[in-house]
Amino acid sequence: MKQMLALLTALMMLLVPAFAATAEVPVYPPELTALKAALALLRETYGFSITTVGVFCPEITLTEDSARVVFKPYDFLPMDRLGEYTVTLSGETAEISWSHDDKDAALKQSGDPASPVWGHAQLQTYFNQGVLRRDYWVEPYIDPLQEDFASPKYHEGLTYTWKPLEWADIPAEQLHKTANAALRDIYALTDEELAIYRIIIEKGVLQCEDGQEYWHLCFSGTDSIFDLLIDAHTGNVLRIKYLSGGRG
Repeated sequence: MKQMLALLTALMMLLVPAFAATAEVPVYPPELTALKAALALLRETYGFSITTVGVFCPEITLTEDSARVVFKPYDFLPMDRLGEYTVTLSGETAEISWSHDDKDAALKQSGDPASPVWGHAQLQTYFNQGVLRRDYWVEPYIDPLQEDFASPKYHEGLTYTWKPLEWADIPAEQLHKTANAALRDIYALTDEELAIYRIIIEKGVLQCEDGQEYWHLCFSGTDSIFDLLIDAHTGNVLRIKYLSGGRG
């Protein structure tokens, strides 16, 4: 796994600008390093915005010498029309494909929701409807037989108990700083985009069976949300879950 982390770190040097010499380089687990590279490639190749990438759930698979990130659409949208995006990271190469790459480009770029293929343009049309109208607007385009998609929770796979704390024992300022830095780095959020979120810190930690403890932060916007887990001992970000859109 150390080889995997070194590989992904080297790859990111090719995909995004290097940090300034005086900046603190964030420390992430290999999954988040792979996600950062995959998001950059997805947005660059297919034109997604920070808003529209949030309708996809990334599934990350790591091996000793590669990473695979599959972006699967949430089930409040027409999953068959959206398809899936797959990013493969290996060595110094990064490849991305879409399950609808073989379809007519005009269908993807039209913004017409009646198209059998939905690209970024259709998703932007969906978001333009406003929070309260989206569920009615999108309903005719969803296959009633499509399967439900159970997205993972931010604490998926952790066995923990909740340990409440006093506010005086919670390093809120440092947690804000760490979370902001991670969202700027991995999701390329600007200060203006970060400013729309209300930041909520749970009053306690997730205390796991293996002795690890994690802070949970929630960045809540009008129709989007980030959940972050931060290691209470090292201060490193462990996980980020992002969702935008959804029914009003």
